[in-house]
Amino acid sequence: MRILLWGAIPLPVWAFWCGVLIEPDTLDFGTSFLGEEPRRQVWIVNTGAEELLLRDVRIQQWTWGGFRVRASVPQSVPPGGRIALEVTAKCQHNVTTEALLLLRLQCAEAEWTYPCLLRVRVRDPDTLYQGTEDLWGEALRAFLRQVVSTQRVFPYDSARRLLFLDVDNRDGQVECVYTGYRVRVPPIPPASLMNVEHTWPRSRGADTLPPLSDLHHLFPTLAEANTQRRDLPFGIVRQVWWASGGSRHGLDSTGAEVFEPRDSHKGDAARALFYVALRYGNMRGFLTAEREAVLRRWHWQDTVDEWERERSRRIARLQGQGNPFVERPQLIERLFSIAGSADAVAVPVVMLSDSLLEYRGYERRWRLRLAYLNSGWVPVELRGIDPLALPEGVTLLELTADSLVYPGRVGWATLVLQAQGEVSGRARFRFRFAAGIRPLEVEFRLSSPSGIPEKLPMLQDGELLFLRWLLGPRAEGAQLCLYTLLGHEQDLSPYLRQTSAGVEASIPRERLPRGWLLFRLRVGQHLLWTWTLNP
Repeated sequence: MRILLWGAIPLPVWAFWCGVLIEPDTLDFGTSFLGEEPRRQVWIVNTGAEELLLRDVRIQQWTWGGFRVRASVPQSVPPGGRIALEVTAKCQHNVTTEALLLLRLQCAEAEWTYPCLLRVRVRDPDTLYQGTEDLWGEALRAFLRQVVSTQRVFPYDSARRLLFLDVDNRDGQVECVYTGYRVRVPPIPPASLMNVEHTWPRSRGADTLPPLSDLHHLFPTLAEANTQRRDLPFGIVRQVWWASGGSRHGLDSTGAEVFEPRDSHKGDAARALFYVALRYGNMRGFLTAEREAVLRRWHWQDTVDEWERERSRRIARLQGQGNPFVERPQLIERLFSIAGSADAVAVPVVMLSDSLLEYRGYERRWRLRLAYLNSGWVPVELRGIDPLALPEGVTLLELTADSLVYPGRVGWATLVLQAQGEVSGRARFRFRFAAGIRPLEVEFRLSSPSGIPEKLPMLQDGELLFLRWLLGPRAEGAQLCLYTLLGHEQDLSPYLRQTSAGVEASIPRERLPRGWLLFRLRVGQHLLWTWTLNP
């Protein structure tokens, strides 16, 4: 929602300092699918008469954004020159997200950050997971539970047979997930040699159907390793009592007895436990917050490999559904807890596109275009933008802003200031949000340049449009050009008249297009701009 915070005098959006033109300033990637990497270009065009410096390029984005930019900085843009920046959107999450491409620009008269909007909607190509779009927290967990709820339940003896002869059968061999020891199948090995490990222990809730025979958390293990693990939680062993094939049994740093799988099975075990907690809930509180933190680290350290995907496909063929955390491992990021509430902590985070702008040119009306990104997981409400300080002679003409910004989205604010005559000092503004968010401040530093003193042109209504620039005696050779919103250009230099105070022009209104008009006065290397309305 857009709110008007001050009386508005509309100004066209494409008047930039230093003759800078950004094309486009909004990069909408449209709809993309997971795994795709669409590319767009943004051009920085220097239409001014002096060198432009691109000092820095960065992207502000949400946790789940996937925008990247290629740029060499610092980089200069000569008058009349242009440079292109390539922006890509390779996103791992099927969420609609916005971001800010921030261009730090500097020229003789100004230094500021120009915000460009980036936007993409990411979809999942698999119809099974299309319903997860723009979901996280408890809403996502509810949907995933529905996905895994359709399940064919086997008797335990049948599940054990399927595990050895199908699910974990790789070229006629079955491997112990803890030690790497292999046996040939068929026949099914005796329990005294190789057992079926319940990753979520029977004594912790998996002692009845369907979790008792759910193949997603059943794995083949040597009888010895199975005995060592028992119903212990997983953890990092510091004091080793037993070790084989990379797995260990002993005490962690707190003195608790734990079992640590070998590195190649750490992520598999974590995803198996996450699945059980999703499907059946946190049975008997086995998955504590501390244990979950360890498992999340393992989830990212030992990522899903092709065998784990194949195993999940085999189980899906038998049971009717795969493990979502194998098929879409990134979804764990959007569940902020498996053991407890999946919703994010309601701590909003807002980032402002710029905190310091400087202007030392000849304009006496300034349009500040600022953006603020909600990088948290709850909506953010802007309560107001308060002027903390204004230099003498500076007036705030317009102040508009988006009042409500949703997670992963960008809000915009426009501040228009005007001064009478030369001015120097600092204008400071505070962005005040709803409770829970610290205010953000932006400072606009103003100083009068050395050289030609300039005052705003005088405008007179009537049949003639009267323009006057008080430039002193050094305005010889000035050129006046007119631009319209439709791109029309007209040379008005013949109407210019030299005076002892500067230059002036009297132009019949009937010779001018109607609507908003932009006038550019060139005096040597200096460009002076002003707007007026020809109704």
